[in-house]
Amino acid sequence: SYLYQGNALSVMDQNLQIKKDYELPGDVYGVIKNPVDKKIYWYGINDDGFGIWRVEDGVAILQNFEEIYTLDSKGVHAAFSEEGILYITDMESMWKLEDNMEPVKLFDYLKQDCFMEDLQKMSVLAEDDMLLLAKYDKEYHLLSVKEGERPAEKQEITLAIFYPPGISSLQKSIIQFNRENEKYHVKLLHPENTDVALDYEYKIQMEVSAGR
Repeated sequence: SYLYQGNALSVMDQNLQIKKDYELPGDVYGVIKNPVDKKIYWYGINDDGFGIWRVEDGVAILQNFEEIYTLDSKGVHAAFSEEGILYITDMESMWKLEDNMEPVKLFDYLKQDCFMEDLQKMSVLAEDDMLLLAKYDKEYHLLSVKEGERPAEKQEITLAIFYPPGISSLQKSIIQFNRENEKYHVKLLHPENTDVALDYEYKIQMEVSAGR
């Protein structure tokens, strides 16, 4: 059994007696077990952002992930598949992590017309096949999340704007429209963090010239 609170993790035996304590440079959000190597991992926030700890030879080793965005413990979840593949989700994206390597982004929820307001739980059914209990549109939904392409039966419309929308009413309206409209799907194009104004204008000109 495991007991965690704040930046402390205690490992207990079957009689609930503490066998070992770990002091971590951060706050623990959750504890998970890899079904393949039987090792215990715990995840949470530290001075460098989101991180995963694991025990190697009795020492807690930290691996940080700058890509994961979290405000509090309710905004991020992690779980293993039966094959020992680690999946991490925050409010914006889902990530896949194999053999303690760098994470690979699987999904961007906004691009799938889901504006997450809250995340309660993630379960891994099989590789790249997950269930999410999430809140959006002021209600909770059980989402089946699978890797794959969006069905192409809707006509795509690209709306280009010249400022990053972030979490805006425009983006929420587009997401709601895409879920409700059976004929059209709106794609929002906006400058990325690395774009400058001239690069972005050139990108739009190339898209229009190519008929996209």
